[in-house]
Amino acid sequence: MPSRRSFLNQSCFFLSLCSARLLASCSGEAGISTSLKRQLLIGAVADGDQIAPFQELEGYLEQELGVPIDLETTPNELRAIAQIKQNAWHLIFASPGVAAIAIAEGYVPIFSLNSATHLSSVLVVRDDSAIKTLEDVNGATLALGHRGSATAYFVPLWNLYGITLNKIVFANANTALTWLEQSIVDVAAMSQAELEAYRKRSQISVRVISIDRRQQVPAGSVVISPDIDQNQQILLEKAMKQAHPNLIQGTGYVPNAPIPQYEEWIAFINQLQRIEGRIREDISPVPLY
Repeated sequence: MPSRRSFLNQSCFFLSLCSARLLASCSGEAGISTSLKRQLLIGAVADGDQIAPFQELEGYLEQELGVPIDLETTPNELRAIAQIKQNAWHLIFASPGVAAIAIAEGYVPIFSLNSATHLSSVLVVRDDSAIKTLEDVNGATLALGHRGSATAYFVPLWNLYGITLNKIVFANANTALTWLEQSIVDVAAMSQAELEAYRKRSQISVRVISIDRRQQVPAGSVVISPDIDQNQQILLEKAMKQAHPNLIQGTGYVPNAPIPQYEEWIAFINQLQRIEGRIREDISPVPLY
């Protein structure tokens, strides 16, 4: 018959074995959590001095999350939309137009961007131009922003509905204003903020023929890919909320602001599909109706 001491020794061994298995189980769960982590690709429409804050964010998140982080920036929305269509970018700092397209592709907004200063759309001409009103734009050559830009693409198309243009060319604000100065185009579309920034470093004299503050353009958003699992999203959001205020300000997201509502904005964009179809036909003249 087993002695009392032998029974106690067996009991201790059994408890130790159970504890070891429990620790192994916990370790296994931690391993699963780690395996959920993946390399992340951050995307942003930015160039020049705008890129540096995103590079700082890249390094910060890599350190906090312990996963490889890559950053891809592009000077216009075309590359951003292409990456969204392929679900290649996992975290995107998206302007209102890009955010709407991303949400339609399954991306989820997690933070608002502080982009209110970019939400007024303007149409500008040379100061010596004979164009005074929107009706005078008939037969003109227009420099339009790239698809995805709220203020330089979607809103101008809406405001020019019913107009027949001679030609449409696509460019960012700097190029559009250069072309305007060189009389390559007659009219240029952009945000009011982009116009004011250009005026500070150029001698060009331009005149605003239309400014649109009526369209309910929401702020931009930081959106996250549907491929990112919930656990990693929680870790990512936590790290971004705890980032240094200078880093948050530099990249433009607002951790505690309400998420913008995009339903009306997406519906507005959808109404432009017929006009967009005409633009894609690359015809001249270009009827915007």
